[in-house]
Amino acid sequence: MDVCRKRNNPGNILSRVAKRTDMQVKTKIIAQLDNPVSMPHLLVLVLCLGLGFWLRYYGYWAGESFHIFAINDEVSAFRVAMQFLAGENKAMYLGQPNFSEGHAPGPGWTLFWVGLLKLAGGSVNGALFYVVLLNSLVVFLIYVFARQLLTPGYALLSCFLFAISPWPVYYALGLWNPIPLAFLGVVLFISLW
Repeated sequence: MDVCRKRNNPGNILSRVAKRTDMQVKTKIIAQLDNPVSMPHLLVLVLCLGLGFWLRYYGYWAGESFHIFAINDEVSAFRVAMQFLAGENKAMYLGQPNFSEGHAPGPGWTLFWVGLLKLAGGSVNGALFYVVLLNSLVVFLIYVFARQLLTPGYALLSCFLFAISPWPVYYALGLWNPIPLAFLGVVLFISLW
């Protein structure tokens, strides 16, 4: 008899209806996140991109752009870029004999530095800001790459995790040679898929 009363209790019925409605709302939201043209999907994507940029910009603003273990490489790269701009023949050599004991991959790294310095008007801080912008773009490119492999919802999750993970944020700052590799790698993967 008590079981029948519990089932027919108006409070219990309302509770079950509320749970069903809650589940239906959650299902609709998840379905909308899997639809790449829906407003919730686009809103979450913009939120991921904004969060990724903000974390990288905060690292730049807080002065985390210089890595103590790579400071010699950064200073050497800056020196070679200045020599390249001055027209010195040794800085234009393909093997870069005067940078990192000749292990740099040709003049590409010097040209990357020179391009950033030209964009920034000769300012190292401006060049660092362009690196922040470039590596914030990587967050979106991770989403584009993940969309080729996964459902839109999982692509959002991939984008979000890359945007907030500590190591991708830490290595998105600085002016030494591994920094642009995330950008180049994701562009390579997108082009191969």
